[in-house]
Parts: sequence; C-alpha cells; structure tokens
Amino acid sequence: MRRMLTAIMLSAAAAAQAQVSVSDDYGNRVTLQQPARRVVSLAPHLTELLYAAGAGERMVAAIEHSDYPEQASKLPRIGSEAGIMEKSGAWYSFNGDRIGQGRDSAKEFLKQHPEIAKDIREKILDKAGIKRAAVEAVPPEKKDKSKGK
Repeated sequence: MRRMLTAIMLSAAAAAQAQVSVSDDYGNRVTLQQPARRVVSLAPHLTELLYAAGAGERMVAAIEHSDYPEQASKLPRIGSEAGIMEKSGAWYSFNGDRIGQGRDSAKEFLKQHPEIAKDIREKILDKAGIKRAAVEAVPPEKKDKSKGK
C-alpha cells in the first residue's frame, strides 16, 4: 500500500512538471516545458473559472470587468484600462489612430495589419511582465491551403 501511494505521488509530481503543448487559433503549436506559472486572463468568465480551478495564485493580470472573486478585482488590468488601446463608444484606437468601429471591424483591421497586432501583443505581454519566446502566428489565409486535401 505504501509503495502504491508513493508511486501515485511521484506520478502526480511528474505530471506537474510535464511539458504542455497546445495549438493556437492559427494552428501554430506552442509548447511549454512545464505548466504555466503566470497567467493573464483575457475574459472575465475565464478569470472566474481560473480561480474556481485553483489557479488564482498564478494570475498576474486580467481584462477589465474581471471582478469575481474579489481577489480578481485587485489584479493589474490588461486591455483598454491598461492604456494600450483606447475605446470610445464603439471605436477602438491604438496610438491615437482609430482602427475600427466595433469589435469585428477592429479584428479585421488587425488581421490586415499584422505589424500593429504584433505591437499590441508585445505591449500587453510587457505590461503583464511576461517574457515570450518568438513564436510568429501565421494568419490562416497565408497558410498553404493545399495541405490536408
């Protein structure tokens, strides 16, 4: 029984140090050598889920309106409250230039201007104190569409 318990504990410890690999929205594979130690939540409901899952101590920043549980409201803000992008009514702006009216329009603008999207991404990561390996996302329309056919 003692050996079984020791084996289970060693397995759990090994799993906690195991490599983590996921694919992003563009199909790029991102691999971490160990589970993330610092997490930034980009949606209020995800902030709540992270705390519910016991990952609250790993949270380093969250997007505006992430106010539950109460500890989440004390996190540094990423997004318009962080001063990286501005929002006035339905308009989104970056560095004083309007980039789109409404979320979908701003997203389309950023797809068409990947250099600006990269600049925004880097400012968000810097604001959160996150160092990131150089992984360039390739928009889906630039990928070889002949693959997988």
